[in-house]
Formats: sequence, C-alpha cells, structure tokens
Amino acid sequence: GVGCREMKPAETRNLKPETCCYRIRCRNGEYIWFESTCHGLKNQHSENIDEIIAVSRNISERKQAET
Repeated sequence: GVGCREMKPAETRNLKPETCCYRIRCRNGEYIWFESTCHGLKNQHSENIDEIIAVSRNISERKQAET
C-alpha cells in the first residue's frame, strides 16, 4: 500500500487525490485498518489550496481477507 507522507507547499498547487492505508490502535489494544483519500479544494480567486477534504473508511475486513 501507499503510505501517508507530508506534502510540500509546491506539491499542493496541483494536488491530485491521494490514497493511503494505515492502522489505528484502539483503546482495547486491537488495530483497525483505514483507507483515506484526500484532495485539495482551490480558492476561487487564486491557485491556493484553501481546504483539504479527506474521506476515510474501515478496511479491516478487506485486509484480513488478503492474509
């Protein structure tokens, strides 16, 4: 899978949707796998990215089926 990484300011000008998979440890010690897709929304009057929209979903069942 693709890992999350820090975006540099120059990269955000042409920000395309990017997906990453990661796992989060719950309070009970179990891990849940997530997949997040992020994309930037440009300002109407400039080329600047004003917002980043992220959609995340639990993919634990899919990851378990892969093993």
